[in-house]
Amino acid sequence: MSNLNPDQFHIDESSSPLEYPSARSTVQRLTVRHPNVNEGKEHKDTYIDETSRKIRTGKNGRVLKTPREEVTPGAGENAAGFVDYESRGDGLKIHYMKTARHIANSGVAQRGLEELIKRKNPKSLDFGKLMSPASNRVMDKVQSNHPDIKVEGTPWY
Repeated sequence: MSNLNPDQFHIDESSSPLEYPSARSTVQRLTVRHPNVNEGKEHKDTYIDETSRKIRTGKNGRVLKTPREEVTPGAGENAAGFVDYESRGDGLKIHYMKTARHIANSGVAQRGLEELIKRKNPKSLDFGKLMSPASNRVMDKVQSNHPDIKVEGTPWY
């Protein structure tokens, strides 16, 4: 479903509902939204949609008497993807990028990063651990489009 009209994208910014142990300050979220993003969607997508699961064992591995429900917050209505980032001096640390599964490889992550760079004008961009070839391609595109920005990240796949 890469036929989303680029003129209909809306980008908003808020604080991230996810917790990042490596964060030094407040983690912000730049969310890319599109009114038609849910067309063709068949399944729930973790971090894009709010999901829940039953936890039956405790931290030490013992079975709980009554299972508890763990809720993972989503990105909100019409979310095509998001970028969680943190300002570190005159640079940015990217903690997590996510594109809805059914529109993967449609350029949503690239669009979010380009908007982030336009809004924040960083001198450096740290992607940290890159967990997929797709995120590595996004980093390479940012590096080629913005030679004045120091871009770093380490592939872990």
